[in-house]
Amino acid sequence: MMSKIKNLKALWILVAIFGLSVTIAQAQTTTGNVGINTDNPKATLDVKKGVENGHVAGIIAPYVTGQNLTDATNYGPEQNAAIVYVTDPAGAQVGLDEQTEFVTAEGYYYFDADAEDSKGRWMRLTIGNPVEDKKVNWFYMPSISISTKLPEGIDDYPFEAEINLYNEYKDQFTTPDVASTGAPAAIPNFPEATDLYYYITDYDGNVLDISSSGLGLSAEGVLSYKVLSAPTPCSFINIVFVIK
Repeated sequence: MMSKIKNLKALWILVAIFGLSVTIAQAQTTTGNVGINTDNPKATLDVKKGVENGHVAGIIAPYVTGQNLTDATNYGPEQNAAIVYVTDPAGAQVGLDEQTEFVTAEGYYYFDADAEDSKGRWMRLTIGNPVEDKKVNWFYMPSISISTKLPEGIDDYPFEAEINLYNEYKDQFTTPDVASTGAPAAIPNFPEATDLYYYITDYDGNVLDISSSGLGLSAEGVLSYKVLSAPTPCSFINIVFVIK
C-alpha cells in the first residue's frame, strides 16, 4: 500500500513538472518571452508579484565578494551588462589595471565590457539612488603644477602648451602619496575622460590665454593654453569637474 502511495505521489510530481514545462514552452514558442507568476509575459522575462498574502516580491542578484570577482577571470563581451551585488569589496584589485579596479564598496555593480579599451571593468550602480542623487555632482580638480617655464629653444613669451587634466586627476586618485590606516590603496575615480565635464571658473589672464582661437578645453579634458608672461606669486587657475 505504501508503495502505491509513493508511486502516486511521484506521478503527481511528474504531472506538475510536465505542466509547468508545457506552460513555459508555450510562452517561449508564441512570444519568445518567459513569465513568472503570469501566463502572459510582456518581455523576455516578466516577473509578477505572487497573489498570496505576505508574498515577498523582488529579484535578488548574485551575492559576491571582491575576491570572487578578482578570481573570476572569464568576464568578457558575452557578459556585458551582467549585474551582481558585492557584499564585501575585500579582495578586489582596487586601483590596479584590473576589472575590479573600481570595486571599493558594498553595492550593485554591472560589468562594462567596453571600459578601459575593452579590458572590461565592474562599475557601481548609483543612478536613481536617492542618497547618491542628493550628493554634490561637482568637485575641484586636485592641485597640479601647470608649467609656465620657457621651453627649450624658445627665448621669450608667449608660447603655447597643453596639459591633460583628466590624466593628472586620475594619476593622483589612482596612486595617492599617503592613505590613512585601513583605507583602500586608491581613491574611487571616473574610468573615462568623457564621464566628466570640464570648466575653468577663473584664471590669471595676465599669465595665461585660454580663450583665443585654437585654445581651450576639449571634451576629453585636455587644456590647450598660451603662456603670456612669467607667473607672479598670486597667479592662479580654478578648475572644476562636473559629473555627467
